[in-house]
Amino acid sequence: MQMLLLLSLIVLGDTTGAAEFREMFAFYNPGVGVKFADIKGNDQFFPININNHWGLMNQSGDINIWPEYDWTEEPYDGQLRVVIDGKTGFLNVMGNWSIKPIFDRADRFSEGFAAVTSPNGVGFIDRRGLLVFEAKYKDALRFSEGYAAVQIDDRCGFIDRRGQVVIPARYSKVKSFHDGFAAVAFALPAGHEDDQPVLGYIDTRGKTVFMDSSRRVTDLGDFRQGYARVRVGKLWGYMSKDFRIRIEPRFADARDFSEDVAAVKMDDKWGYIDLSGGWVAKPMFDWAHELHDGSAMVQVKDLFGYVDRAGGWRIRPQFAYAEPYRNKIAHVQAAPNFGYVGLSGNIVWHPKAPLDVIWYERRADRVRGMIDSPPPAHVRLGGGKVIPPDPREPVEPPYPPDWKYRDRDMLPRPPEK
Repeated sequence: MQMLLLLSLIVLGDTTGAAEFREMFAFYNPGVGVKFADIKGNDQFFPININNHWGLMNQSGDINIWPEYDWTEEPYDGQLRVVIDGKTGFLNVMGNWSIKPIFDRADRFSEGFAAVTSPNGVGFIDRRGLLVFEAKYKDALRFSEGYAAVQIDDRCGFIDRRGQVVIPARYSKVKSFHDGFAAVAFALPAGHEDDQPVLGYIDTRGKTVFMDSSRRVTDLGDFRQGYARVRVGKLWGYMSKDFRIRIEPRFADARDFSEDVAAVKMDDKWGYIDLSGGWVAKPMFDWAHELHDGSAMVQVKDLFGYVDRAGGWRIRPQFAYAEPYRNKIAHVQAAPNFGYVGLSGNIVWHPKAPLDVIWYERRADRVRGMIDSPPPAHVRLGGGKVIPPDPREPVEPPYPPDWKYRDRDMLPRPPEK
């Protein structure tokens, strides 16, 4: 019986149908708990929090990296960004330090580099932790498609993977490259700083491929799936890569296309359109995000839930906070802690589970630690149980969740919302 409990973990499978509402974390089977298990080659990693100590679990809800950090996030480029004692460092996917925690501020890795902040400015480190591009920029974005946007004084340009400035800093605003183009705002002459800027796109050679000299275009998005958001006056539409309007501006707000649909706002409600501009889900939500893994995060009044690409409920609104699906698992907030749910609404990580019992199943540590030397401090001898870390005061997250980065993927940075 105990073995069945061990194997069952906390995966309390359930499908949340459109006609049925179930509060996701209302039910919990005491004694099931979670496993503290070895890292396997196919593991994905997701942050967990036990008594305000952060670690990582895998896609099955097993604890792989013990919660002992101030903050953690999922891996990017094979590196796990963590914060301990107020300093940022990086673990490899085996849970060992690849870069010791010495940085006051460090962005996540992208294309082999991470932007770090020093008193002299922003530079880039490589996966060895070496400062390969001098910390001399006022600000910098992540590498995207081989280029990183950098800010020098009040102008912006791009460097390549050698750290060379390949597109001079001559723009007042820039976004990262996507689908071969970057949105830019051309610098205005002195005395005209309050005028509507001229917006356009450049290619990776720095050549201007689109410029709206009429200044009717008031904002430009990134190209994704061959389309980019474009705001003309106060309304949003979409243009194709030949810089022609394909979906007429008629929306109060709009998001990028993802998985062939885009969230758009009309008459104070959000819905979803396809690549032709036709509705796939009529406006009915108070807020809506992009589609990931066939599911989109939406908000109704003060609560978040998830819908499919046609607007049908996968998980009805019930969360005070939520994040988009990543690798088929979504982080959702259930006071006083957060959990994870799968695409069908199955619970992968229940907030109560690690506080109930943690089963010690790390084979490597069992051999090395429990036989050859004294066991780790968090192991209770007898019963194969692990003592959860003691409660402590929460630490304010030092970095915003990565899914919000795109809203600030611009130089100079817009203010945080």
